[in-house]
Amino acid sequence: MDTGHSVVTTQVEHSHAGRRASTRSSAKAGRPRSRGIDTAVLGAAVALLSERGLEGTTMSAVIERSGASRASVYLRWPNLQALLASAARHAMGRDVLRLSGDLAGDCAQIAEQTQFVLGQSEFRSLLPAVLSGMLRNTDERIDFAAVIPERKAMAQRHAALAATPGLQADIRPEIAVDMIMGAMLCRVLATGEAPDPSDAVQILGLVLRGLGVYGPREVDFAPAAEPEGGPQR
Repeated sequence: MDTGHSVVTTQVEHSHAGRRASTRSSAKAGRPRSRGIDTAVLGAAVALLSERGLEGTTMSAVIERSGASRASVYLRWPNLQALLASAARHAMGRDVLRLSGDLAGDCAQIAEQTQFVLGQSEFRSLLPAVLSGMLRNTDERIDFAAVIPERKAMAQRHAALAATPGLQADIRPEIAVDMIMGAMLCRVLATGEAPDPSDAVQILGLVLRGLGVYGPREVDFAPAAEPEGGPQR
């Protein structure tokens, strides 16, 4: 059995099977009913970011596109930066991960989710605007932690396990998750294509070896389910 791939084998498969991309309903014409406001507003923000970029996505434009009232929007998102962070998360198509407390298993979850998210054409279309917003050195900066709270949670988990025998503990706790997400994002930027499961398996394997947390369980990295109608590429 090839250790480089088979070691990295049940946890991620289970985490993948337990989650599917959220199905988004289209906003009806006119002002949406209260229970659909979030979906309508976030959908409008995603569409505007994709079409017009960061500079062309304003609160007024989102309100007009969504059909929601100004009061309803500001009640949920006090400023544009909060709305854009929520819109980026919405485009990811996944809920925030529930970490298990097992470092190897949680790294596998992060790897599977990152590979899935970067495989979504809708999310990739937002990357230029979202990255630009995250790199701003002003109050208008999009907060990375608001888009991907898993990074902080993973760092806290790693720090809490620092005394575990055999665990590589002399590194900053966020480095492992940064390596997983960053390496796959680099694949997108370098090739213009989403990382495939074999890329994710290799990246995950390298990180787990470095951490010294290969456990007795095998983990199978299952490819993300394609949306109806085939892959979005």
